[in-house]
Amino acid sequence: MRKHFSIKFRTKTFLVYIIIIMLIMLSFAGGSLYYVTQQHWRDYSRSVEYECSSIAADFSAMYDDAEHLTTFLLSDPEILSAIRYLSRDGETQDDAARNKYKKVIRTALYSYYITKYYYRVSYVNPGGILVTSDHNTSDVLKEEEVRERWKANYEIDEKKSLQFLGKYRDVWDSGTSLDVVGFVKRIYGDNKGYFEIQISMDDFADLFRRSFSYDMDLTAVFNGEVVYSGLEDGEMEELGLSDMEDGGSRIVKGRMLTCSEFNISGDRLTLYGVLPLWELAGGIGGIYIGILLLILVLILLTFLFLYFYSKKLVVPINYLKEQMDKTSIENLEELDTFPEGAELEEMIALNRGYNRLICRIRDGRIREKKLEELQMQTSFDALQAQVNPHFINNTLNVISYRGTLLEDEEICEVCNDLSSMLKFSTNTKRRIVTVREELDYVECYMELLKYRHRDKFHYEIQVDRQIYQKMLPKIVIQQLVENSVTHGYRTPYEVMEIKISGWLADGRWYIKVSDNGDGFEEKVLAEIRDEMERIRHQILEEHQIQGMEIGGMGLLNIYSRMLLMHNTNFEMDFYNSEDGAEVVLCSS
Repeated sequence: MRKHFSIKFRTKTFLVYIIIIMLIMLSFAGGSLYYVTQQHWRDYSRSVEYECSSIAADFSAMYDDAEHLTTFLLSDPEILSAIRYLSRDGETQDDAARNKYKKVIRTALYSYYITKYYYRVSYVNPGGILVTSDHNTSDVLKEEEVRERWKANYEIDEKKSLQFLGKYRDVWDSGTSLDVVGFVKRIYGDNKGYFEIQISMDDFADLFRRSFSYDMDLTAVFNGEVVYSGLEDGEMEELGLSDMEDGGSRIVKGRMLTCSEFNISGDRLTLYGVLPLWELAGGIGGIYIGILLLILVLILLTFLFLYFYSKKLVVPINYLKEQMDKTSIENLEELDTFPEGAELEEMIALNRGYNRLICRIRDGRIREKKLEELQMQTSFDALQAQVNPHFINNTLNVISYRGTLLEDEEICEVCNDLSSMLKFSTNTKRRIVTVREELDYVECYMELLKYRHRDKFHYEIQVDRQIYQKMLPKIVIQQLVENSVTHGYRTPYEVMEIKISGWLADGRWYIKVSDNGDGFEEKVLAEIRDEMERIRHQILEEHQIQGMEIGGMGLLNIYSRMLLMHNTNFEMDFYNSEDGAEVVLCSS
């Protein structure tokens, strides 16, 4: 039988190889070229994404600096007093006091920081008062002229505390009429006025004129208005940049177009990148030729390999096939060694890999049984306090109904939360749940704690939606919260604060439960870590686990169940922080 299979294998190998050799060459070459092109495109996309994000971050920092500057100015009591006086009706002001208070504001605006980093910072109010950091402008314009220029050139959105005006002409210095970009900070109060912060267009453009990884032309649009463009006049409309969506890319007239949108304090910043295709394709031509030559060499080497080693492949393949035919669930323990005389190390490694697969299947079955035992133990503990779940649930509905009649919403909410927890904990059909489902259960639990402790208990849940569908054993996060509340506060606290965090980083997902309690005692930390090492050794190496009561060893029970489910991908750590204690679960 082996001899017959050997002849058939060799004949089929060579015939098929001769027939499809050209197809292999074309498909492999096409796939390789496609992969190289896509990889190059991904590199470009990542580069554009990173550089646009960096620009957006700098833009946001400029936005924040303007906010901080105005906040700093308004925090000065003398400036606030000056603003209150100058915003009064002109008939109630005298020239001496007005000049005094204008000098107070002017002195603050003449600071080294403002004159170094901003083109102009001005205070202006509806009464026509203008005080600016520019020596050549202050007190030159009359009040009526100030009011006319402000009304004619500024459209202020009164709903915004700080408004970015985009690109416009400086109206306060009629001699230069320089292009600037600016912010307007509305000062709260009737007719209190505004702070205007101007940045010269050259300084603003430096934000976008930087050395990119690719020779890309950049255009910036803020809330629909072009604030910077590296394109020629009319090119933006010709290329149809305004029709693109966030994250989109397309090729128009031999150019690669990209679009990235960012939220800047509630406003929208859109960055368009334009790159000629010949720039994007530069340097790949040599790679294409190299791939084609490599394919030809590989085909030749493959042909020689098949010719000389086909006989040596047949015997170990037949043996491995017989091994697989014999293997079943009942004889997973019966692993044979590779037959003597086999000379190919690769086939020996394949057989060893097959044996390791059998071991993993066997170990998986053992872990599954142990996980079932722990889950049954968890369900038993959750059910110990429940005489009849259906009866209790019906009773809660009656209590909730009575609360409705009495117009007591708190009774209804407590009953609903308790009913939700009861349904979740008594559901024996599901042992594994999503993070989202577990968080809903925990939130009901913490709401009940809040009803009990009132203002002495606060909680916060901040979990990234990206990990909502990650799986974990039921009643894990709730045990961590219960452990914090029960054991984390050995001394009286005015307010117990529990925070649940979750995030995704480097392909792994994390869940952290932290409190502001007394933290772990060093002796307890050492004992739990030693016990975790023992459990890890038992589960992963000895495939054994001793029973434990959840109430007494909650952290170790969680560690055991998560380890059984996620194997070596799971890690658990706990430590004391400045505020209290933290427990972190991590898996992939």
